[in-house]
Amino acid sequence: MIGDKDVCLGMMTWPEIEARLKETDIVLVPVGATEQHAKHATTNLDTLICEGVAIAAAKAAFSSAKPVVAPAISYGYCDLPRFRDFPGTITLRPETFVNLLYDVAFGLVKMGFKKVLFINGHDANPPFITEACRRIIHDTGAFCGMGHVSELNNDAAVEVLKAHGQPLDFGHACLIETSIAQALGMEIRDEFIEANFYKPDGSPIDKLFKNAPRGFSFPAWDNEDVMDHIWGAGTGGAKGDAHGHSAELGVELIEATVAPLLDVIENLKNYAPKVTLR
Repeated sequence: MIGDKDVCLGMMTWPEIEARLKETDIVLVPVGATEQHAKHATTNLDTLICEGVAIAAAKAAFSSAKPVVAPAISYGYCDLPRFRDFPGTITLRPETFVNLLYDVAFGLVKMGFKKVLFINGHDANPPFITEACRRIIHDTGAFCGMGHVSELNNDAAVEVLKAHGQPLDFGHACLIETSIAQALGMEIRDEFIEANFYKPDGSPIDKLFKNAPRGFSFPAWDNEDVMDHIWGAGTGGAKGDAHGHSAELGVELIEATVAPLLDVIENLKNYAPKVTLR
């Protein structure tokens, strides 16, 4: 049976890593955050989830591609209205975050990995991960991309919410995240669960502009008014409702998240980017 030590870079010695580099050039890098997750879940939830998904994907792809998982990056961009007011939320400055992502990826490419796939677990991180990927591709020629957990499992999440009779207003310490975290070993404080459906359905832009034209966007998470609509004053920090969570449901959602990642890994396996370190 494939164990964590077979896929986790941080659990390998350097000779073991040297040997693995002869078998694979694919590395997954979990990127989470340290932030409030309502009153019932701990601040490491995003990191726990992205790392758990990355490890599950690496194990599932072991016989085919033997990818490895780098140690998780447990800090992200959380300097958001309302969020910054909760104890336990720690943020990196944008330039620090991009540089950290770049340096980690560059180090892995220099090590010999030619395909770096960030596995992101925090919704405010993607713009910075995308910029780090752009720089890595520009500077090294290596492949660098991102798998965003909440997008990878979105279809499955919507079906779960419908089955539980919940509005499609979710994404933070909700039924989906809480179940996945529970499946990965997080203790859930059930007595503190509070639902928050401040304004159900719709994208962030819908909170301000109805019928906005396709192709128009803005950095919604940094907008005070958007955040007021999602996390109004006095909310406990959730977006959605974690009632009904279970480890069994979490396992199903992890499988739904891993499946598209396996397709990506399989496609990357035979791709041979021309890597040139500048």
